[in-house]
Amino acid sequence: MLDDTALLLERHFDTAFAAPEGVRQLRELILTLAMQGKLVPQDPTDPPASELLKEIEAEKRRLVKEGKIKKAKQLPEIQPEEVPYEIPIGWEWVRLADLFPDFQNGLSKRSSKEGIETIVIRLADIKNRDISLDETRSIELLEEEVEKYKLLQNDILITRVNGSVDLVGSFILIGDENNLTYCDHFIRMRFSNNKVDCDFLRKISFSKLLRKQIASKFITTAGQKTVNQGHISSLLLPLPPIPEQHRIVAKIDELMARCDELEKLRVQRDQQRITVHRAAIARLLDTTTQPATADFSEAWQFITHHFGDLYTVKANVAELRKAIL
Repeated sequence: MLDDTALLLERHFDTAFAAPEGVRQLRELILTLAMQGKLVPQDPTDPPASELLKEIEAEKRRLVKEGKIKKAKQLPEIQPEEVPYEIPIGWEWVRLADLFPDFQNGLSKRSSKEGIETIVIRLADIKNRDISLDETRSIELLEEEVEKYKLLQNDILITRVNGSVDLVGSFILIGDENNLTYCDHFIRMRFSNNKVDCDFLRKISFSKLLRKQIASKFITTAGQKTVNQGHISSLLLPLPPIPEQHRIVAKIDELMARCDELEKLRVQRDQQRITVHRAAIARLLDTTTQPATADFSEAWQFITHHFGDLYTVKANVAELRKAIL
């Protein structure tokens, strides 16, 4: 990690614990630094991203020539005013379509009278930006349907429709689970050329840069927000060399694990504050008939002295209001 970046992050780790939104803001900072090429050092021996793009383009031309795919519609060139910041040497600004993704919308039918019993992933199965297999549902699908809609390792499921701004267009990386298909609330995105780290794409999909673009593209109908393959294809993103993509993924995992630990400590601290506050409020309420007693005075002094700490917890604010009323 770059020295200045390391110092910046350590300062934020020190302050994130105290600030109410500190950990969330720290996670955003980590992704921003990753997108700007400031999270890990560049290696001049890495093949530049421009070479990856040439290889991908050559593969496209070969498949078109062999009649295996149709020639894709050309997306608009990236204009200088679209580029939000400078990126390191060896990186390239690209549209996601430049990486040659294969898209497939999900299964719309509900079941067949006969076939193979297959799990169909629904919106309800997405928990904490990942697939949960705790309460899945299975239906009977024909063999050709299973083949068309089955999920493979490193596929990316994109939430196509949702009422939440934060969830629509989100990327979910598929692990090594077997026998999974997906419903029509999703778009499956697949890369077969090994020119992009799919976990890198999944992680940066939660960055402000990509979330802002998705929010500007989705269509809202009857309260539901929808993105399509064209919207996803047009996303603008910085592409590092493939070895650096791997290093960025490893560093993000390391730093996000530290964020997870901070959040656990915050939960423990907040619970302690709730316990202490309840005890202090109980003493106040027990002595309201005799406000001049020492117990009342001590309890009130304790609350006023620790006011800034106790009332960073929303539950304590609600309890104080209830006590006053």
